[in-house]
Amino acid sequence: MSHPRSNQIIWLASIALLLLGMIANVASGSADVSAAETLQGFIAKLQGSQPTESAGLAWTVFAQLRLPRTLTAAFVGAALAVAGVLAQGLFREHLASPTVLGSEAGGSVAAAVAFYLGLAYWHPLLLPLAAFVGASAATGLAVSISGRGSSDGSSGFASPIANLMLSGFAINALLGAATSLLITVALEEPGRAGRALAFLIGGFQGKGLEHVVIALTTFAVGLLAAFKLARPLDVLSLGEETASSLSIDTRSLRRWTLAVIGLLVAGSVSAAGALPFVGLMVPHVARHLAGPSHRQLLALSAVQGACLVLFADLMARHIRAPAELPASILTAMLGAPFFLMLLSMRRSAE
Repeated sequence: MSHPRSNQIIWLASIALLLLGMIANVASGSADVSAAETLQGFIAKLQGSQPTESAGLAWTVFAQLRLPRTLTAAFVGAALAVAGVLAQGLFREHLASPTVLGSEAGGSVAAAVAFYLGLAYWHPLLLPLAAFVGASAATGLAVSISGRGSSDGSSGFASPIANLMLSGFAINALLGAATSLLITVALEEPGRAGRALAFLIGGFQGKGLEHVVIALTTFAVGLLAAFKLARPLDVLSLGEETASSLSIDTRSLRRWTLAVIGLLVAGSVSAAGALPFVGLMVPHVARHLAGPSHRQLLALSAVQGACLVLFADLMARHIRAPAELPASILTAMLGAPFFLMLLSMRRSAE
């Protein structure tokens, strides 16, 4: 068990890093505006007076471009990290994540299809609903396939991790084919499918208040539900038989946990597209810092997930400035070697 003082240091460092990431993001951009001009524009808005042209521009850039982008990145990173904690707790496996299970790819493809068919324009809730269906279907299919492939014929909930990883690989390959098809269509009909293609790439360019609302709402609801699942997941870590003996309904726990994962991934995908491996890396690091208790792990992972995505987006804006890279490229470049490293460490330990 970690010492309370070390826990305080970890929390203070994580929150300081989060604040630093948010400040750096709102201060960065192609437009050359100063903090003083932004403050002047804000004061003028509060007083109902007309700001100077430079102050008005500075406040507009801050309020309509940089702040929504920063908040969206923070909430998306937090949501994906929480989803990763739930996936790893449910399957009792630290290699599990929304990326490995195909949840993010399923939600991203479903959201892109909703854009391509025009469904996303009918009602604001149709996009996250499509992403939820896609994420849940991909996860459920991976679990179902892995369960059928297990030697003892048990359900996907108790299937060996090798089967689960292979199932997730197969689902991701299938969704990769769907992604290639959508990209091909987008190249043929750029006017109709451009936004679908943008969703498949993933990133935070051009995010507005509506993206903040989607990301914040799904994250808040998902986090509250995740805290409700924390104690059952703590008991489940002792083994399925132990959990059942302590009156934990493991079937119900699986259904609710998968539903919350789907909700968190849906909100993230709807706001920013797929950001691979955030839900793998952050819970793994947070577990070493905070220990196995899911309540502590969920809270710390949310903060550190926000930090990771904020700094990934910040780096994506500066690597090829003034051009921008999608943040998804940075998370994939970090996450893929991280995943291979974990696999290598496990193989060496066996």
